[in-house]
Amino acid sequence: VAQMHDRNYFMIKDFSSATGRSSKYIAKDLRKMIDIGMFPEGHIDEKQTCFMLNNESYEQYLKLQENMRMREMEEQAKNKEEILRQKQAQKDRFIKKDTLEPEIRKAINEGRQYVRKIRNANSEIPGEEISRKLDRLEAVTGKIFDYVESHPEKFPEIKKFTEYFLPTTLKLLDAYREFDYHSVRGENISTAKKEIEDTMDTINLAFENLLDDLFQDAAMDVSTDISVLETMLAQEGLAQKNIK
Repeated sequence: VAQMHDRNYFMIKDFSSATGRSSKYIAKDLRKMIDIGMFPEGHIDEKQTCFMLNNESYEQYLKLQENMRMREMEEQAKNKEEILRQKQAQKDRFIKKDTLEPEIRKAINEGRQYVRKIRNANSEIPGEEISRKLDRLEAVTGKIFDYVESHPEKFPEIKKFTEYFLPTTLKLLDAYREFDYHSVRGENISTAKKEIEDTMDTINLAFENLLDDLFQDAAMDVSTDISVLETMLAQEGLAQKNIK
């Protein structure tokens, strides 16, 4: 009572600090006091963090809790509505966007699965060096399929990539994962793992070159636009230095 200083509510942790007892002990002790009538209108909140001396304070607490619950429910409803709206918008965009031919869509979907398999293999193989190479492989593979999805006319240029190069790469990763799983480190296993690790550099370079080749037409268009722009600026006398 002395600690409360004529207040109608008090934090149990402050009782704990003043008495040197744990908050759990204080809450239990207060409940005993309430039960035997020492605080006829005493209440403790649900989380056992606050002691309220009278019914008025407790009613205010209940109203506050109810208001908080209502606001939380409203916020959850708004968040749910926003999530549903975003999902519908994504679905609408996909429906509008997905004008790809079935063969191309099938290849891209399979390509996404390959990217996930590369990520899964990376998470299961502990070596740092091979992990860096697989990070690089996952990134360039994903970018290739992203570009072809936006530029389906480029699909013929990656058919061999999707039908042979990528499946063979996954086959090598599966073999590496199996070699790494065995506790025995014989010469054959070590040699095979080293060959796969070295080959990953070649594969990454080849896939990056493929991605670069996909941008060839775009790069040529940019060069053409720059040439035309520079020519027109020169004709207008706007390409000279110190122009005002």
